[in-house]
Amino acid sequence: MKRIMVGFLIICFGLTASGKWKGRVYTENGVTVVENEGEGIWSEGAIEFRETLSIGKEEGEDYYILNGQYLDAVAAPDGSIYIFDGKNYRLLKFDKHGKFLWQVGRRGEGPGEFRNIYCDIYVLPDGGVLVVDEVFLNFFSPDGKYRRTLKLDRMPLYVEFIGKEKMFVQVFVTGQPGIAGAFYSLDGKLISRLPVEYRYGPKLSPNVGASIGGGSLRIYGKKVFMSLPDKYEIREYTLDGKLLRVIRRKFRINPPNIKVIFGGRGVRVYPSDSSGPAWLYMNRYIVNMVRKVSKKGKKYDIKRYLDFFNLKGQYLGSYRLPEDTEFCYIDAEGNFYFVQSDPVPRVYRAKLIVH
Repeated sequence: MKRIMVGFLIICFGLTASGKWKGRVYTENGVTVVENEGEGIWSEGAIEFRETLSIGKEEGEDYYILNGQYLDAVAAPDGSIYIFDGKNYRLLKFDKHGKFLWQVGRRGEGPGEFRNIYCDIYVLPDGGVLVVDEVFLNFFSPDGKYRRTLKLDRMPLYVEFIGKEKMFVQVFVTGQPGIAGAFYSLDGKLISRLPVEYRYGPKLSPNVGASIGGGSLRIYGKKVFMSLPDKYEIREYTLDGKLLRVIRRKFRINPPNIKVIFGGRGVRVYPSDSSGPAWLYMNRYIVNMVRKVSKKGKKYDIKRYLDFFNLKGQYLGSYRLPEDTEFCYIDAEGNFYFVQSDPVPRVYRAKLIVH
């Protein structure tokens, strides 16, 4: 069945990407810029996601009843799925068929405990899992055993392991919202900083920070993708900071809704438009997350999209996520993972279909 489905997808992709691209390619300060204009190559409604697994129920065993306030999910190389259930301060693991395997964690500051409901999780090189809890990195084995906790000098917004000796981290910055990265050893020692960073939004006091859109850096092979949160621009760098290419799309991203208070000694961050991060899908597409925010009375209306580009940087099309749904991960097999908070909190896996 898998071989038939893969063949079907390849045929569909070939048939769909046949429209005329609207844009231009030019050089700016010695760097290639791909400027996308108008509609994408794919026809409207060409992108579909076919659900293949759902974890989360309204009733039943405790480990299937998730809290929708904050969920994060990743998949290990063997297809097993880790879920961080923030409001319940627990880490759960399921096999690739959705069968419950184990859960660990509770609220606290001891070994294997979690301080914060907004923790992010990442797969370790050996198939274990890392839980990032503010500046603390908690390591667990594939069978759920607590290994150790590592404290970094700055809060990570994104973590990627490079081989078995170091990791790349997007770090939280202060003084002004921004994007910055650094390389650390696996015992938490700073090796070097990414030579480039990006700043946006209002100036703040040196010890005050703010961020919109979460992690905006991703590493794929020997490239770093930086998706700017406050305007539609994806930058590709080498690991040593050389700018290789810029991808732009004529799509309005409103300025970040960040308010400075107490004379710059404090800050309030409200729901804002944002672009990024950008993912590389099966070495076939660049997938960029986009969020558009509008205010209706006292409530915010948030629309989330996945924008697709081919490897040339040409805009293909966009997919609007269902209400109360966020995208969180793409695994090595090309499966997409989404978190849905309403009507029943759940994590679901889906295959990309392009008509």
